[in-house]
Amino acid sequence: MWAHAILWHNLLASVLATPVLNQSTSPHLQSYPLHITPHSALPKRQDSTEQMDENTQKNYQAILTLGSGQHFSVLVDTGSGDLFLPTAGAGPGNTVQPDSSIVPYPGSPGCNEAYGGNSQGISGTVYTAPYNFAGTTTPSSSAFCLVSNEGTYADDADGVFGLGPCTGNVGKTTSNCPLAALGWGSFGIYLSSDDLGGGGFITPNDVNSDLYYGDFAWENLIPGAAHWTFDLGGGAYSVNGFQGNLAPQYAFIDTGNPLINVDAASAEAIWAQVGADANTGAIDCGQRGVAPDIVFTFGSGNEYMVSSNLYVVQNARTGACRCGVVKQPQSGPANFGALFVKAYYTYFDNGEGYLGFAQSIG
Repeated sequence: MWAHAILWHNLLASVLATPVLNQSTSPHLQSYPLHITPHSALPKRQDSTEQMDENTQKNYQAILTLGSGQHFSVLVDTGSGDLFLPTAGAGPGNTVQPDSSIVPYPGSPGCNEAYGGNSQGISGTVYTAPYNFAGTTTPSSSAFCLVSNEGTYADDADGVFGLGPCTGNVGKTTSNCPLAALGWGSFGIYLSSDDLGGGGFITPNDVNSDLYYGDFAWENLIPGAAHWTFDLGGGAYSVNGFQGNLAPQYAFIDTGNPLINVDAASAEAIWAQVGADANTGAIDCGQRGVAPDIVFTFGSGNEYMVSSNLYVVQNARTGACRCGVVKQPQSGPANFGALFVKAYYTYFDNGEGYLGFAQSIG
């Protein structure tokens, strides 16, 4: 999420150049389903400069069971590293009810988070409880933020389940972030390109080879970063023979963001090449499957193609379409969100320090 700061002082001047080529991809463990729903109000990644309307894209959720059996549909968010659930009166959906297994974190520290361009973030108090997510049950000491004030954040999900690296999480220790509480060293995510009901799958500690084609391309993670961050330095984009350089030095993968956020100059140049409006990025819906592919080149030199079948995104309420590559709401790393993950099955390997991308089955 944008609110987390990259720990720039921990960034290395260079990263390992040798990709992992022998990563085991079979047999894969069990995969667990993700379901999609339209954003009912403000998306988690709201960019006021883009005027993104509700229902422009879907978000991806999974079922989490807290304590003695309370069920929540949570946004699966690789762009944050915390679990946020609302207390009674703090959200329109399911809220946390009293349960003997849910107890205050020692010292009852506060917790807060700001999402995207929202001026008021959510806030609450840190509690602990066991929870089950994607077939894994965590210890009773697992921390989460019990939200009492949602601020300007609104979404149809009951809560946010952050699967980012354990940096600056609400429990203030790396042993309490969701990824550590689950005991996962890695996981694979598939997001279907079918927005009408395709959903997706998450595979703990492995990948599901039924959900991608070919080999993985590998990107080195930046040690100490607060997101799944990789080197974008020297990266570029190309559309229909036109080439340009991406300004950010770094980028991260964020399933909580439905789109792809790059620097303003790159977004505007891409809009011009795909036939989108120069000011808003609006595009004729008939360009889906017709407009040229966008090819991104990361700092590693690996190239990744995103077709107009994916980047021409439609507002479910108004029927209008826009280019899904948009201006990032503030300076900092580029944000490759769910739109990119729809194109590429993504393997998040915190143990080995890599991100792997393979062509999705769609």
